[in-house]
Amino acid sequence: MLRTLLVSQRWDTLRRGYLKTSLAQWTRYKSSQSRRLPNILLFCYKQDDSSINSAKMRLECCFPQNKYDFKDIRSLKDFFEVPWEDTIQALIVWCKDLQLEDGQTLQKIFNLLTSYLNKGGKVIMFDHTQLTTAYFQPLFNAGFEFHKSGPTRFNHEKLEISMPSDMSTFRKTFMEHKGGFFKVEEKEKSYYLASNLELPLSKGQVSACLLPLLETDAVSKSDPNDQNFALKLLLESVGLECEHTNQHLTGKSTSFQVGVVYWTSDDQILSFQNCLSRCRKSGVNLLSSAAESFENFMETTALPNLDSDEYTLVKPSSNANFHYNHFNWQEFTNSLFAKNYGRLAFHFNTVGTTMNIFNKLEMSLPDSLPALVIANQQSQGKGRGGNRWLSPKGCAMFTLTIKTAQGSNLANKPSLVQHFMSVAVVHAIRTIPGLQHIDLRVKWPNDIYFGDKTKLGGILVYSSFARGSFVFRIGCGVNVANDLPLVSINTILKDSYGISMKLSSEQVIARTVSTFEQIVEDFQTNDDDGWFFKLYYKYWIHQDVRVTYRKDGKELVGKITGVDEYGFLLVETDDKRTITLHPDGNSFDIMKNLISPKK
Repeated sequence: MLRTLLVSQRWDTLRRGYLKTSLAQWTRYKSSQSRRLPNILLFCYKQDDSSINSAKMRLECCFPQNKYDFKDIRSLKDFFEVPWEDTIQALIVWCKDLQLEDGQTLQKIFNLLTSYLNKGGKVIMFDHTQLTTAYFQPLFNAGFEFHKSGPTRFNHEKLEISMPSDMSTFRKTFMEHKGGFFKVEEKEKSYYLASNLELPLSKGQVSACLLPLLETDAVSKSDPNDQNFALKLLLESVGLECEHTNQHLTGKSTSFQVGVVYWTSDDQILSFQNCLSRCRKSGVNLLSSAAESFENFMETTALPNLDSDEYTLVKPSSNANFHYNHFNWQEFTNSLFAKNYGRLAFHFNTVGTTMNIFNKLEMSLPDSLPALVIANQQSQGKGRGGNRWLSPKGCAMFTLTIKTAQGSNLANKPSLVQHFMSVAVVHAIRTIPGLQHIDLRVKWPNDIYFGDKTKLGGILVYSSFARGSFVFRIGCGVNVANDLPLVSINTILKDSYGISMKLSSEQVIARTVSTFEQIVEDFQTNDDDGWFFKLYYKYWIHQDVRVTYRKDGKELVGKITGVDEYGFLLVETDDKRTITLHPDGNSFDIMKNLISPKK
């Protein structure tokens, strides 16, 4: 009865397209997409963590780098309650055992998907569940048995695709129809292993695939090295943009793990070499080279076999004469006014994340040798609370590793480090002649904003303690020169202020680490009476803002009055008491998501 009801609703409401997307809804949707990369949502009910991570990696390899962001929902509760419909580019339904006994729950899922499709949504469904049946029952055909002795073979527009057959032995199939693809021909019979339907009015699309393409390879004769060839065709069936090339970088790619060393004094590079010699498992391989360019080095050098967490660093015979298209060392040093920070730098065109390069080596670095790692792009950028930090071209990205002795002012208040770097970014840019009045600000605890609505960057800090010293790995990413649709400092200068000046990542990073050094040195000498807090209150966006916070399970309201000596938020309650608020570990909304751990 349920199946009949769902199928009936599907053909009555979807095929004829009675539900229409309102102009207001569509405007809100497009507006939300204009400021960030589009999201692809993976609904993965009852899938285990390992399978989900593997599926996400497989999906990431299908798309151009930094084309989409990925989110996942793992529970029915979140799927129903989280407002995802107007914030995603596509939904992938990949659930385990979604044969729900509760007909009302299945009906609720179906209604939510139908609402999304009628807004022009794009949906991909895997496997043969009751939910898939609700949309495609009229098209289901007889079953098809995979050949156990060899791979399953099927065609897509005359391209032959093969897939290992040990994942499944029997599937229902789709009959031949306009939207059918992944065709199997057996004797005189034809079957389809995937199907696509499009809503006439909203242009919403749903594709169902009966093959486990998130779990296994499926390759084409035309491109036998592309393990996700069939998956890309499936994603493209609902309008997603995929990359059909074997050069998409992953964490195992050799060029992905090769960077260039820059230094301003021989003492610095000698100190770094001595550090490597003392650390047996540094994860870093330093190679001196007389090559004239990075390209020549890569062509003529036999690189060692590396694990995914190991890196090769090229030490040119001369920084000035080494040709490297991806970073302008001269422009960087022209903007650098630090005495120490940034004087030893390591650049990667593309890397997994700058946060991990020296994680095996950091304890061996001398206190006087801060290490700066810069990248043009990251494939596995890290954000607060384990979130993925998107790292498209034009984003100024770096990790600065510093050490400070136990007992110093900074070691006594390590929570201030993220605030130091936030202020350093803003002050470095707003002290450039002509840019003093742009509305670039600090949002507590670790974000960079234009005004109070547009996020441009963020800070992430890892700290550790050993051998009498604190080590801080400070990651920073700021949108400086990103292409549309992302908002960057350069687009703001042009569109909001009519300023033609274009900043570079080299300029912003050099000025930022120099300003950060000044803040740290001043704080080590003057503590709370120094320069930092004056700058912080000059640039932050929260003064006297009313904020909702949680205490003992209740939501209460107070007024932000400042930060304490450790950088935690001070809030005046309605009864005139002052309490300290800590971030929730993931994100801070001016009106939500705070906790009150102190009285």
